[in-house]
Amino acid sequence: MKGHDYPIEHFRLMAIAAEQLKALSVQLLRHEYRYDAFGSWWFIYQQKGINYRVVFDGRDSVLTLEAETSEPNPWGNEWEEIKGKSFQVRDDKDIPERIKILVES
Repeated sequence: MKGHDYPIEHFRLMAIAAEQLKALSVQLLRHEYRYDAFGSWWFIYQQKGINYRVVFDGRDSVLTLEAETSEPNPWGNEWEEIKGKSFQVRDDKDIPERIKILVES
């Protein structure tokens, strides 16, 4: 895959994930993709009035679920990893299903 293909593949996978999350009554709020950080990305969603963040560490291929811990401050929101809510991702094509598992649990 060439460099400019990675963002295209990322957004293709995110579209699949968004369709799966729609069925779970999840409201997507924000998303960021960083090609310059090994393809790392995150998105924030709200479910039952609580904000969560799914983070993908592109360097280590780890997908993690975090919860917002406090009100936003001038430096941004504060997040805490939810224990037991992370996956090592061996194949990018598994990402939409792994996201669904994180959000459902």
